[in-house]
Amino acid sequence: MLSQISVSGMEELLRREHPNWSDEALKSLAWRYVDTLDPRLEAPLARYATTGARTELEAGEFTLFAICALCQCGYVDAVILMDGYLKDPIQGKAQILRR
Repeated sequence: MLSQISVSGMEELLRREHPNWSDEALKSLAWRYVDTLDPRLEAPLARYATTGARTELEAGEFTLFAICALCQCGYVDAVILMDGYLKDPIQGKAQILRR
């Protein structure tokens, strides 16, 4: 469970990247992500939430910036994909390269 990012903070980050999503979907995903994201991702995500600065994080074969470029996605989506990679490198790599 993340301690530096609240559910409302995560909801706001998701809303920035996905403004057309419903409030219910954003709230549900925010709860899930705050509860399950890998703690190694908390510092870059908290910094992005407070300052708007994107911090690089490298794990295995990927970095957050590389995931953003490969998947043509926003920073929060890259963090979520990196979370999958950190938890299960084979499935996570497949998710990243599939996009």
